[in-house]
Amino acid sequence: MITLKVQRFDWDLELSFMYKAVVSDLNVTEIMIPWVYQAGLPIINVTIEAPYIRATQQRFMKDPDADVRQPISPYGYKWHVPLTYVTQSGTSSLIWINGTDSVLLPDPTDGADWIKFNYNQYMYYRVNYSDELFRRLIEQINNNYTVFSPLDRANLLDDAFNIARAGQVPYEGVLNMTSYMRIEVDWEPWHAAQAGLTYLSDMLYTSADYSLFRAYVQDLTGYRMDKLKVQDGGTHMENVFAVAPNLRRVVYSFGMQAIGGDEEFAIMWDRYTKATSTQEADNILYGLTWTDKLWLIQKLLDYSTDETKIRSQDFFTLMDYIGQNKIANGYLWDWVRANYDYIVNRFGLDNRDLGRMVPKIVSGYNTQFQLEEVQSFYERYPDAGTGEQARVDSLDSIQNNIKWLARSEEQIIDWLEKY
Repeated sequence: MITLKVQRFDWDLELSFMYKAVVSDLNVTEIMIPWVYQAGLPIINVTIEAPYIRATQQRFMKDPDADVRQPISPYGYKWHVPLTYVTQSGTSSLIWINGTDSVLLPDPTDGADWIKFNYNQYMYYRVNYSDELFRRLIEQINNNYTVFSPLDRANLLDDAFNIARAGQVPYEGVLNMTSYMRIEVDWEPWHAAQAGLTYLSDMLYTSADYSLFRAYVQDLTGYRMDKLKVQDGGTHMENVFAVAPNLRRVVYSFGMQAIGGDEEFAIMWDRYTKATSTQEADNILYGLTWTDKLWLIQKLLDYSTDETKIRSQDFFTLMDYIGQNKIANGYLWDWVRANYDYIVNRFGLDNRDLGRMVPKIVSGYNTQFQLEEVQSFYERYPDAGTGEQARVDSLDSIQNNIKWLARSEEQIIDWLEKY
């Protein structure tokens, strides 16, 4: 057996392959090598070729314009893929794509039933279904989602959002699939949907039609939120600090968004200075950054230059948290550019957090104007220190976001208008 890097991904992958290879009497080393030494992961395109179903593998790329052949791989970006599936009749099975382009299997769906691949999300690959096969899955999940396990529902949503984001399929399918989530109760599907919806929210935030997206998300979440029972009593600030510790981060941030003015800021800041728990202090700091009052954001930025208020080890954490606030992000970007020399002199270019700071702030930008602003900043400060690759990645991210908007915004708005 080959020796793997000591990483959770590799260990999980090896255990999974060991089990499936033993069951299938295959060579684990031969199977593992392409997974360990090739970049990325495969996507399995599933199509109907009656009376068969064909499963074809290719390298999955987030950027539809990227060259799937680069960097060159001696394995040609082919993997040994254990293709598990479950059908509407309850049949489950495993077949292997043994380093080839594709495999044919007899169609177990009777020409009308659904079939779901990567059963219970056992493996690291994505599945892209033909329009007809995906339509059957959408119909089933909206009619009775409980026939799929929470892991399978999460897998369907995660694959669909990521494949649509990569421009390989329209967004209509995954958005139709989300309709059932009004009554979804399990964590795994919501976690998968949150990731996909958050990207849509980030990209559409400055769209004139963003209110349509907000209404759609509120409709999806409203039923479940109404089921959450909260016992009212005391003042709103007393209620906030009575919240269970594992929920405080969320409550602090949403509280500051909703009502965070000078009084609330002062109370939260006092709690921050007196916090005896590092986790509680971090939760409060995160909450403070979610105010929509820019003068309070400026106050935090002023505090960041005073080590008696914000410790040096918390400086970049504060920058990261403010950058996540869509209302404050642009203000922070202006402040960082105006104070970059001070930040470099204080922390030094060999500081890894400094190298990642600006890329984190700007990676969500999605206009040509913003791209040119970032490029201009990088040209003005060509010495990236430890952040050279982070800068490259941030420019790639912005360019991909621009292409995503051109490709996807109109189709999503069209769907939302009909929702």
